[in-house]
Amino acid sequence: VSFSPNASCPGSNHAQQNIQDIAAGKAPSVCSPTCNCQPGGTSGTVTVSPQILDGLKALQAQFPGQFAVTSLTTGAHSAGSKHYQGLAVDIAPTAADGGTWRAMRDVLLGRGGRAFCERGNGSESATCDDEDTGPGRDPDHIHWEL
Repeated sequence: VSFSPNASCPGSNHAQQNIQDIAAGKAPSVCSPTCNCQPGGTSGTVTVSPQILDGLKALQAQFPGQFAVTSLTTGAHSAGSKHYQGLAVDIAPTAADGGTWRAMRDVLLGRGGRAFCERGNGSESATCDDEDTGPGRDPDHIHWEL
């Protein structure tokens, strides 16, 4: 699975560092909507759910090399986001077609929780297709939360 080294919060607060910290037995950085990031979050105990990691492994088995994880517990998300509880992941499929995006979304849905294609402006896209309705209106990632 590919984990992005890019992030909306400064420093090494990104998916790639999250997974490296977890692999090293450390608590991953957990951010807040204002990018206040701390190992394990404010409690010091938050990590990524094993169910999220298992879902990524299953997705990789069906779609090898066709997506990158762009956010686990870091990034600027809405207050109360499940990302900050270790219960959400954002992935960016490399395929341009909505059919592949829908198939990936459906694999995640089959593992429980809620999965949807999300537009750059934060709203859901039911079709997962480019909708050509202006900037920020095309889906740019799939969000999955437990």
